Amino acid sequence: MKRKGRGVIYFALAVILLLSTLVRAYGDYGTGNASSDGSPDVQVTTVRPEYLKDQIIVKFKDNISPNDKKIIKKYYKLIDKAKFASGGEVLKLKGNRTVEELVDVLGALNSVEYAGFDYIMRALELPNASEYSQLWGMDKIDAPEAWEIDQGNPEVIVAVIDTGADMDHVDLVANIWTNLGEIPGNGIDDDGNGYTDDVHGYDFHNNDGDPSDDQGHGTHCAGTIAAEANDVGVVGVAPNIIIMPLKFLDSEGSGSFSNAVLAIDYAEEMGAHVISASWGGYTYTIDTSMTNAIDDFSGVFVAASGNDNINLDTYTLWGILPIYHAPASYPNESIVSVASIDLGGDLSSFSNYG
Repeated sequence: MKRKGRGVIYFALAVILLLSTLVRAYGDYGTGNASSDGSPDVQVTTVRPEYLKDQIIVKFKDNISPNDKKIIKKYYKLIDKAKFASGGEVLKLKGNRTVEELVDVLGALNSVEYAGFDYIMRALELPNASEYSQLWGMDKIDAPEAWEIDQGNPEVIVAVIDTGADMDHVDLVANIWTNLGEIPGNGIDDDGNGYTDDVHGYDFHNNDGDPSDDQGHGTHCAGTIAAEANDVGVVGVAPNIIIMPLKFLDSEGSGSFSNAVLAIDYAEEMGAHVISASWGGYTYTIDTSMTNAIDDFSGVFVAASGNDNINLDTYTLWGILPIYHAPASYPNESIVSVASIDLGGDLSSFSNYG
């Protein structure tokens, strides 16, 4: 377990404060309202969480024998795809059963700890270039005054789990993490961590060692955090820290729940101190695979709350079924959920809260 020094905590808080001035969301999932006394109403929506139709997440109980697990997978025509550090597995469907059927059937087995959907996560949109260039959030968190004291410690590693990063960008190139245990381009997993050629991070969407950004969102987030103070372009809130790019979102800004969990596992294994998660998606349950991964992460987990103007504590489907926003509304103690504020320091009209 890595120890959280004061510098890491202070840096994380600075990132949280700055990102709270920036986040906006793709899509429109619901509308939040408050009652006349100012308390939030229970919010009702007919919008369902989205999930993949060809794979599920399953965690077998620890006492199941390898042979029994093999029999279950064969009977239900499930193919191994990936495994989490906590023991959960991502399984591809090869038979005629639907994901809904399999989640119900497998979840009822005595040998299964949990079975769930592989939800779709989406990037949370940041302001356009003209808004970003103003960087009023820097003044809001007193960044110029902080820079007179410290501009970040290069020993602090922030894993930006997102669409990747432009690792050759003039503002980022000097601050990109390097895996010293990996030899570039030799096609070998030199450090034995299960990932080949992960010299500067990993691409979990395409399953390769090149986390280059093909959408722009991850680069924008990385720049907000750690753009170098080089008199070119913008400057990040902590321009001396190191960015570990971990890509799980595609060129459209969407990705799977399971790949996000794999990225969190990787960040822990490779020594990240902070995770930036400027993405999210709605889920029917608090999914154990992600809560386990976040619990096992030794650092601070910063998550965008989303911007659909809803109270995450009271969001329901048809007024009956609670809906959760992963990962921001999950109950892990290390999660700091970031809402959006406006120029006056008030909660933005579009921001989630709770």
